[in-house]
Amino acid sequence: MIKLVLGGARSGKSEFAEDIYKDIDDVTYIATAKAIDKEFANRIALHKARRNAKWTTIEAYKDFASINMNTKYYFLDDVTNMLTNILFDHLGARDITDEDVNLVEKLVIDEMAKLFARIKEMDADIVLVSSELGAGLVPEAKLSRLFRDMHGKVNQYIAKNADEVYYVIASIGVKIK
Repeated sequence: MIKLVLGGARSGKSEFAEDIYKDIDDVTYIATAKAIDKEFANRIALHKARRNAKWTTIEAYKDFASINMNTKYYFLDDVTNMLTNILFDHLGARDITDEDVNLVEKLVIDEMAKLFARIKEMDADIVLVSSELGAGLVPEAKLSRLFRDMHGKVNQYIAKNADEVYYVIASIGVKIK
């Protein structure tokens, strides 16, 4: 079963998603964030401290096909960091182009497709956390607009393939699929 939990920044989406597996100890947690500075490292530390100590953590944002998947329950937090990391792996310091958008979107969706195929093949469950970026103002910067657009397409792909989708606002989750 594939479950997607969406929400804005600081909406409580990760905590809501973690509660789905709160009574399960045998969970593989796929952490996609990279500690790019001290503040972000502190955020990662807070996430680690909050989660079930019996869960296995794998730090990865791509190449999911190479992950040793030997549990029934998986948790991916989060798609936004995954997309960011893959985008900047591809771009480096240069400006983004329309071709970059199409390529990175395809790379991320391909990663998701491989992961979903493995989950279904194993009859396993996965909860994915992702930010909802399309509910606000149109960003001023081109990179921000293109990122929002890519992210929206990736969220659409995941939601279409998910069995359940939740939207979290102020720590309250609403099932929308």
